[in-house]
Amino acid sequence: MQWLTERFHREGPGIPKDLPKRTGLALFAQTVWREAAELFKLNLLVVLVSLPVVTLFAAHAAGLRVATAMAQDENIYLGEDFWRAFRERFWAATLAGAGLSLALGLGAYAVYIYGQMAARDIALAIPFGLAVGTEAVLAVFAVHLFVLVSDGRRPPSAMLRLAFLAMLARPWPVLGALGFVALLWLLHVLFYPVSVFMPVAFNVSLGLLAIAFAAQGGLARVADLAAVSPGERTPEEASSPTNAICGG
Repeated sequence: MQWLTERFHREGPGIPKDLPKRTGLALFAQTVWREAAELFKLNLLVVLVSLPVVTLFAAHAAGLRVATAMAQDENIYLGEDFWRAFRERFWAATLAGAGLSLALGLGAYAVYIYGQMAARDIALAIPFGLAVGTEAVLAVFAVHLFVLVSDGRRPPSAMLRLAFLAMLARPWPVLGALGFVALLWLLHVLFYPVSVFMPVAFNVSLGLLAIAFAAQGGLARVADLAAVSPGERTPEEASSPTNAICGG
């Protein structure tokens, strides 16, 4: 039986030092595979904590903070990290989430109204297109801002500025992530009741991870370009501005 014991205790093959680091969708898929069990637990935690409704935005901010740590391959302690972020960012996430939801809701209503009018009069297709474009831009801005709120290391003025710059610098990955999230929920609706467990199992955490991946690129790009005064940084951020903005 010694050969069997040695088989389970011997060292693995390891990772070649010259192996190029994966990027983009390949890195996202690798992270999902590596963190599958933690993503399931994170999903369940966010769903349960969101049930009182008033905790909805804070729960998603805490989940997003954990998902960002996963995206950056940091060591995480799921329960501890989640509850710390939930407590520390509760009011900021609630206020930001409510404000952004109201703005996005008004934008969606404008898209709906102009869409109905454009269906009757083709001349109104222009304002309809403007409404759609405005809603898309606002959604990208909202994602970047909420990622910064979930991190909680900067004052509101700096977060607003960085979210705006990141929106201009790299909007397409975030739009792709939002499309991915929409697809997850569309599949849930189309295949219901077979898909009844999708939201509880992985819809929420997988969507948060996709958003974390998409947003960190734009935030990293503007990290060294944003004019942030020394007084707005913590000591850790001063030594590594890129990691600080991305939540590292």
